[in-house]
Amino acid sequence: MLHKLLPTKTGMATRYPIIIILVILTATCINAMILNEVITSNSRDFQVIVQQKQKEYLTHKAEWILHDIKNSPSHLSPSRALRNSQMFAIEKPVGLYIFTRTSDDNYYRLSEIVMANPELAATFKKGTALSEARSGEIIRRGLTEISVDTEIRSKNGHAWQNVFFPLPGDKKNHVVMMQSPAYNALAILRKFEESSHTMKIRVLIITSISMVVVIFLVLLFTHNITMFVDNLSGSMRKAAEGDLSVTLNPNADRDFSKLATSFNTLIEELRSREKDIEELNQKDDLSDIFKMAVSTLKTGQIENAITLFNTVIILKPDSFGSFFNLGVAYARIREYEKSAAMFNRALEINPEHQLTMSYIEKVKAIREKNEPRA
Repeated sequence: MLHKLLPTKTGMATRYPIIIILVILTATCINAMILNEVITSNSRDFQVIVQQKQKEYLTHKAEWILHDIKNSPSHLSPSRALRNSQMFAIEKPVGLYIFTRTSDDNYYRLSEIVMANPELAATFKKGTALSEARSGEIIRRGLTEISVDTEIRSKNGHAWQNVFFPLPGDKKNHVVMMQSPAYNALAILRKFEESSHTMKIRVLIITSISMVVVIFLVLLFTHNITMFVDNLSGSMRKAAEGDLSVTLNPNADRDFSKLATSFNTLIEELRSREKDIEELNQKDDLSDIFKMAVSTLKTGQIENAITLFNTVIILKPDSFGSFFNLGVAYARIREYEKSAAMFNRALEINPEHQLTMSYIEKVKAIREKNEPRA
């Protein structure tokens, strides 16, 4: 009958791990892509927040400058009043220029350089024309209101943002372009960008390592299944041919251990059929008495349990379980000397039983604790 249980193919055993690895790898890739998208989205949101805060700050600066121009002495020209703004005592601009609208409304020509950085002198020269196509409608809005270009520009180690605002008293023909320093904003954005890039690299590394580990574990699991099935198949064939000396090693993986134990149990049951019938019956009788004694001990009938265990010992003097449970029973009724004696007798029968050793130590400790001190 055993030959009917023999496995014929291992395809199903290896197919499931492959399906599992594909599912895990797909889920890992999806999670990595989602996390990458979250990081990218957060980076964009952070840039928008920084740009908005920078825009508010630059708008406040321009309002301060316009306030200083309006409150300057009347004999000062607008450009002179612009140069004397108290704002520049706090933060000097990279450059400050006045553009005049040309006859073609789409162009604005540099008419005066109020402040200029020598390292950026070649950027704007008198007569340079700017077109709306280059800066969008930011310049046009600068004729009537404060207009901030959110783009951060950099050159020769300098970073700035362009702010456009009208020059008072010039009939909306002049617009001021202030190159306001943007070192802090640029540093913050670059630092966040570096952090986002580092996070993406870490996600990529962790995902790659996870995928390699999963593949390795599944391949190892598949290999173990194949070896175990081959071993089981050979052992079952031997058992089917009448060789009951075969056994499987249960010290394998958890699932394999259960299967190996079940097989060994089956072989042990087949071996037991070859024993003497009378001995088997006697063993069953003693087993019933022992079970009754254990049940009686569990329900708290200590004296009856002691009697039953002693009966088993009379019939089977080397009954380890009876001596062990007698030790437990005597301990419950606080007869610790008898309890220790029973545990010691059980340990003589089974010297390697760790639980018996621990109970002996516990009984010893209780006896020492309860002994009257001199």
